[in-house]
Amino acid sequence: MKYSAMILGMLLPWYIVRFSVLGIPTNLFEVAAGGVILGWAVRHRTSLRPLFMKTIQSPRWLGFGVLSVIGVIASDQLIDSLGIWKSYFVVPGVLGLIAWYDESFRKNVVRGVIFSGVVMAGWVLIELILAQNLQYRPTAWFGFGSDPNLTQGGFANYIGLYLTPVVFFSLLPGIFSNKRVRVSVVAILILGILASQSYTALGALLLTSGMALGRFLWRRRSHTASQTILGLSYLVLVLATGFGAWQLQTEKFQNLFDMTERNSVSSRVQIWHASWEIIQENPILGIGHADFSRVYTEVIPTLYFPPHEWLVPEPHNLALAFWIHAGILGVVWLGLIAWKTVKTSLSSQWLLSLPMVSILAYGLFDTPFWKNDLAVIFVLAWVVLYGTFEKTKE
Repeated sequence: MKYSAMILGMLLPWYIVRFSVLGIPTNLFEVAAGGVILGWAVRHRTSLRPLFMKTIQSPRWLGFGVLSVIGVIASDQLIDSLGIWKSYFVVPGVLGLIAWYDESFRKNVVRGVIFSGVVMAGWVLIELILAQNLQYRPTAWFGFGSDPNLTQGGFANYIGLYLTPVVFFSLLPGIFSNKRVRVSVVAILILGILASQSYTALGALLLTSGMALGRFLWRRRSHTASQTILGLSYLVLVLATGFGAWQLQTEKFQNLFDMTERNSVSSRVQIWHASWEIIQENPILGIGHADFSRVYTEVIPTLYFPPHEWLVPEPHNLALAFWIHAGILGVVWLGLIAWKTVKTSLSSQWLLSLPMVSILAYGLFDTPFWKNDLAVIFVLAWVVLYGTFEKTKE
C-alpha cells in the first residue's frame, strides 16, 4: 500500500480528467481512489466490522456524515448534489478514515500530495517565466480548454488554495528525514504560491507562519521543529517582502481597496452580503450542496445592480459555505474543528495544527473545501489535527 498511497496523493490534482463509468460521472483521481480503497479493504477485511462500529460511535465522523446528507436532502438539484456528496464527502471521507486508522497510508498519501504540490509549483513558475510578463497569473493545468482571459484569476486562486496547506504538510514529523529536501520543497511551494499572486494565499501563509513563530518565541526551546519553523518564518518574510515590492506597482494592488471599482475586496463584500441573505432565508438546513450559484444569481441583483460578480461558485468564506450547504449543523461542526485547532496549537503537538490553521485562515476570504482536491486536503488536515502523526518533542 505504500506506493499506491503515494501515487494516489500525486494524482489528487488530476481530478480534472473527467469521464463516465457505466454512465456515472467520475474522474481519474476517484477511479484511483476506488482501487486503493478496495485494495485496502481486502487486506484488512477481518478488521472492517470493528472499524465501522468505532467510526459510527465517533461524534466527529458521525457529524461529518450527517451534514453531508443534509446537503443532499436540502437541495433542489438532487442529481448534482449526489455528485457533490460523492466527490466532496464520500471519497475524501473514506480516504480520511483509512488515513485515520493506518499510519503508513496517511504518511505516504501526504507525501504524494506534497509531491503533487511541488509539481504544480514548478509548473506555475515555468509558466510565469515563459510569459515574460510579471503581471501574468499562471493557471497550471486547471486552465486547459478554457479562455485564459475569462478564467485566469480564478484558476490562479486554485493554485494558492491547493499549495498553502501543503506547505505545512511538509513540516509534519516523519514526512522528510532529510532537512535539505524539506527546505527545498518548502521553498518551491512558497514560490509557487507567490507566483499565483493570490493575496489571500499570502495572507494565510503569513498568518500561519506568524502563529508558528510566536509559538517558537513563547517556548524558546531549541529543538528541530522550532528551528524549522524559525527558518520557515525568515524565508516567508524575505519572499513576502519581495512579493510586496513586486505587487506595489500593479493595478491589481493599487485598486484593491477601492470599493467603487470591481476588485477582490469589493466583490467579496457583495458576495458575503448575498450569502448572508441566503442564510437568513434558510438558516436551519441551508440550501444544499449544488444550489448556491443558482440562488446567488437570483439574490445578488436585488442587492447590487449591476453586481461585480454575476457567477460565483462559492461564497468566499468557509463558515458561510458550510452554513449555506449543510445548515446550522455544518457551521457548528466547523466551529468544533476550529476549537480543536486552537487547543492543539496551544499543546505540545502544535505542529499538527498548522495545516488546519492555514485552511481556516484561508477560509476567512475563500472556500478551501468545496472542490474535489480541496475536500481531500481538508480531511487530511483534520486527520492530522487529531494527533495521528508521530509525536514531536518539546
